[in-house]
Amino acid sequence: MALAAVSILARGAGVDAAPGDVTATDVNTTVTRPSFSVVGRLFVHGPSGNVAVGDISTYNDTSGAPARKLEVDGSAMIRGDVVFHNSNGESSIVVLDSNANALAVKDAGASPITYWKINSASQRLETHAPIHVLDTRIEAKDNDANGLQITAEAGNPIVTLDTTDAAENVKVAYPINANDATDSCATSVDGTCSALASVVTTGGLTVGKKTFMTELNSFEVNRSITRRLLPEDDDEEHEEHGSRSRFSTHAVIFRSRSPPPGFRPPPLSAGTVRVADTTDVSVTNSETDVDGSVRLAGGLAVEKSAAIKAKLSVLSDTNGDSSGIGAALYVKGGYHAGGNTYVGGGSMIELAGKSAKVGKSVNVTDSSAAPVTLVTLRLKPGTSARLSVDVSCQWTGGAPATVAAEFSVHHNSGAAPEPDAGTTPPRTGLVRATQRVGTASDDGYFDFVVVPDDSSGGVGVEKDFAVKVFTADAGSGNAPALATALVVARVTGDFVSLT
Repeated sequence: MALAAVSILARGAGVDAAPGDVTATDVNTTVTRPSFSVVGRLFVHGPSGNVAVGDISTYNDTSGAPARKLEVDGSAMIRGDVVFHNSNGESSIVVLDSNANALAVKDAGASPITYWKINSASQRLETHAPIHVLDTRIEAKDNDANGLQITAEAGNPIVTLDTTDAAENVKVAYPINANDATDSCATSVDGTCSALASVVTTGGLTVGKKTFMTELNSFEVNRSITRRLLPEDDDEEHEEHGSRSRFSTHAVIFRSRSPPPGFRPPPLSAGTVRVADTTDVSVTNSETDVDGSVRLAGGLAVEKSAAIKAKLSVLSDTNGDSSGIGAALYVKGGYHAGGNTYVGGGSMIELAGKSAKVGKSVNVTDSSAAPVTLVTLRLKPGTSARLSVDVSCQWTGGAPATVAAEFSVHHNSGAAPEPDAGTTPPRTGLVRATQRVGTASDDGYFDFVVVPDDSSGGVGVEKDFAVKVFTADAGSGNAPALATALVVARVTGDFVSLT
């Protein structure tokens, strides 16, 4: 039965109900619930049950109804918790999209400070104040190559945490500048000393490009300490050398006498590299692979002295030549060997071109038309050198055969006394030769030819002189057609090279 509208409040209480509205008192949804407003500030939309706090001009059946269970047109103060209960679905805070100030968290001060903001236009959560982490960790996404990234505003990664299982690592795309000046206190990795450095790593370190270490080194302090500890009678020696002694380190100052008792050199300046690992060098895989405490895939350049307390192995098999610097071991200045020295290659050449020695094996034949080259001597125009050649082999029948020959080789741009294989008899520059060939009954001998290389004209240019040999006999036919001979050649004088 329909009832007429009855007001249960006094007139002016602000509850308005249109005549004919019916309020249901049961759960029968076919009955329409009315909308009503309380003093024009609180509006309840009857059909949906949505509630709005705002002026009646905004919320009414004509202008519009609240779209959510609760709408507040203005600020709200809540003196308790806001509890989200997801029994009816996912709980979320929804902000306007494409809005630079979709949601901001700030304080109520006279000059409010914004702490963070949701910018739905750029799809970013903006933090406007420091983040103070009271927990012990920030968790990155697990098993992801980009588990966590710190990027520039354009999105270019600066630091990436790679959380890929069994391959976790930190990738840094730009330089890391450690401004801390803490020095490492020792070479030991044990105890607290290992943590006293600007950068500490307990694992390996891979450097893909050049590494530069620098430190302001107070040279004057080191020099003054050193000179103050010198014996008094060393002063004269330093004065004789003048300004050079003022730039000498303690290692040079004591070159003529031992340091005084109790002398300790100044400490190494910061910037030194110290490797605590004591692994000795190892050579494996037929000298193609090496390892040790320090291993470099590229070259090593040292601008000052290097001291090695144990052996030094140079595994390159590059031969030396007149240029010097391309050899397996190149020393521009002199060197001193305190013990026995063995030269396995049989070749010792002085780069200044004053003396040289070459040892080799060659196969000699009995062909006078194609004699075998023993050594090649290069001369500059207008120079000469004395060349001695020792050749030994087995003659036919197994008897030994030797020859010691001495040549005086001149570069006279083709004119005598320069060797010439085309003259009769050929000019060889042979000064003397001593031969002992085979047994007493053998009539064999070695014959020499010296052939200048005139392919570049031979006049006014450097030229090679090839010393050649072949085996021969006086008619017995016992000269070996092929024999392996040991050759030792020595040259002194003004020459370019001997090979």
